[in-house]
Amino acid sequence: MRLILTCLTIVISANLAGQQLRGKINYTRTNPISSIIWVTATDINKPKSKPLSVRSDSLGYFNLFVNKSSEYQLSISGVFEPDTTFNIKLKKDSTVEIKIDYPPKICPYEKTKLTGICPTGNHKDNVIPIVYGLVAGPKSFFRKVKKGKIELGGCVVTGCDPNWHCKTHDRRF
Repeated sequence: MRLILTCLTIVISANLAGQQLRGKINYTRTNPISSIIWVTATDINKPKSKPLSVRSDSLGYFNLFVNKSSEYQLSISGVFEPDTTFNIKLKKDSTVEIKIDYPPKICPYEKTKLTGICPTGNHKDNVIPIVYGLVAGPKSFFRKVKKGKIELGGCVVTGCDPNWHCKTHDRRF
């Protein structure tokens, strides 16, 4: 996955209570469908823990506070745009400032399109394909959906959509 991080600065400050992640999202589309962009942080060491989310303001600025030092999976998502996901480590009493071009100019799902390898756990087991579009087919297809062997992705296809779903990490890629 190629993501352009134009700036990554770590500033250590002794008077902060916890870790802070703040930044600016540069919207790359000239005619955006929506300026609603969500930033979500999930603790990689505790994937079942509740993720922390914040919405950027109209200029793309966001500020997210987390309580503990850990490595987080950061997800940037907008309406009708592909999610961009990367990992970031937050150290005790630190502030991390980032600038992100979104949506990325290259589809983040291209790297895993053919492999089906989960980027979170680097494995293929418990990974199922995602099928898009109006679904009609034999009963055997719907049995696979019901058994969790295929995931339905919806009828909106953007040209940059995830191809796989990892059931272990509950992640689309």
